[in-house]
Amino acid sequence: MINNKIRELLSLLDEKTKVGKIEWQSTNRKSEFITSFGNSFVTIDRYVHSFKAAGVEIPEDQLRLQNYIPDMIEVSIRDDKGKVIEQIFIKRQDPLFVSIDLLYELIKRSISKADIYIEEILKKLKDQ
Repeated sequence: MINNKIRELLSLLDEKTKVGKIEWQSTNRKSEFITSFGNSFVTIDRYVHSFKAAGVEIPEDQLRLQNYIPDMIEVSIRDDKGKVIEQIFIKRQDPLFVSIDLLYELIKRSISKADIYIEEILKKLKDQ
């Protein structure tokens, strides 16, 4: 069970990320992102498994398009040496999962600068 302080932390991370007040960075793990707060850090990582592992049959031609579904999100609080102080695992069945998964996607898009590239392409298309 997630206590109220962790819920508040997750809510504020979401709120501040949406308005660009938190700068996230990639880590050496492909799916993990990190942000710092003085001497502490927060990481977020999303775990996925294949549809076949979940027992869902997908036609072969669609596998490349829909190969993975999110299974669990991990949010960790770390000290200045990187040691995990608190670790929260939010499973797909948890009511918080959808909002934290949306936060994860927002962070991922922000880091990849996807929206900037899309805007650039849209502008060029409109100018043609």
